[in-house]
Amino acid sequence: MSYVTSVLQPGEQVVYVARMHRIVYLPVLIGLIVLFGALYFFVGVQKVDLIDAARHYDQPQPLGLVAVGVVALCSFYVIFKWLAIRLRISSTEAAITTRRLIYKTGFIRRDTIEMNLARLELVEVEQSIWERILGLGHIVIKGIGGTPFTIYNISDPIRFRSHITAPTHVEDGADVVRIDQSRL
Repeated sequence: MSYVTSVLQPGEQVVYVARMHRIVYLPVLIGLIVLFGALYFFVGVQKVDLIDAARHYDQPQPLGLVAVGVVALCSFYVIFKWLAIRLRISSTEAAITTRRLIYKTGFIRRDTIEMNLARLELVEVEQSIWERILGLGHIVIKGIGGTPFTIYNISDPIRFRSHITAPTHVEDGADVVRIDQSRL
């Protein structure tokens, strides 16, 4: 956590670090399935020699050229998508400290949000049924008088929310609102 540790204030400690869920690799998995399906179809079913078709492109073999093109496109897609996802995961940090919520995205262009936990107004977890089954979700956070922002594809979002709303993060001397039970 290079960014989070670099902005910690004296006496502040990291309480929880959120991770992106593995579901972000789904496009790579789909690309691999299409790649291996194309390889199986062209090499196993149609008996196309991909190496021969690539070497002798001047002698037209329409099915061979299509096979080389499809396999090459699928391969490039899988490689570039995997690199983009790895870069996104490595350049995204979300952490809860004893005083703040820190969220950073970006590699070259950096976007950061640092919010005092005492100033949070809304912490909402958004999960579909499939996201609940897979253990991922989105966290919507809004500070007092601020614009809400969303952290997408967080693994175990309920635990992340629990660490934000836990009462152990209240600073000494913070205002405590007491409700008069006799007026209820």
